[in-house]
Amino acid sequence: MRKIYVICLVLIVFSQAIWSNGHNEGPNDSGYIFLPDGKEIEFMGIKLTADYSKELGDLKVYALEASMKDVYKERDKFHVKGLDWGGIEIHKSSEDGNIIHTLAIEKVRNEGFIYPMFNLDIFVEANGEKFPISKYNVSVTVKIPHEILKTANSSRAVVDQILFVFDDDIWMPVDDPRSGIIEVKHFHEYIEFIIIDWPADDKMFCSGP
Repeated sequence: MRKIYVICLVLIVFSQAIWSNGHNEGPNDSGYIFLPDGKEIEFMGIKLTADYSKELGDLKVYALEASMKDVYKERDKFHVKGLDWGGIEIHKSSEDGNIIHTLAIEKVRNEGFIYPMFNLDIFVEANGEKFPISKYNVSVTVKIPHEILKTANSSRAVVDQILFVFDDDIWMPVDDPRSGIIEVKHFHEYIEFIIIDWPADDKMFCSGP
């Protein structure tokens, strides 16, 4: 009888350990997903890799797919004003860094169509509160497959699409330094960039124009 009790106890402890690991690396009951330091995690069809810093201490970085507003669920594209492209050139580069396509400045407009993709929360959690990753000098590398861009915006070839984020009251391309995103690279099958400054609440990604 004692042997059966010991075996059951071992199984319980073992199962709790497995659950703990899975809980940390996969979505939990709140829909959060834990981003461990330096490990690529697949989430919502994209890939996220957090780069921790000393300032973070024992705290952890999380991601969350925020619910999209009802207005963006009603149709797949929206005509918007306030597309702030900052007068910059949007470069499409190959894996060796050579530019293979440039969106000419004269094609830039202050209004156009955007195609909503998803809302993404990235934050540090401390005592049940969310804090921006910039507060702890954390960065997160993001890889978005071209397939997602094609699904969201089938009206243009991927090479002609621009990835936007919504910032307060303007739509800003990820290539713009003010977007909180750096090192935008365009590979054959995905777009990659690094988030260094992000609000603790959600920010929407859209394809355009």
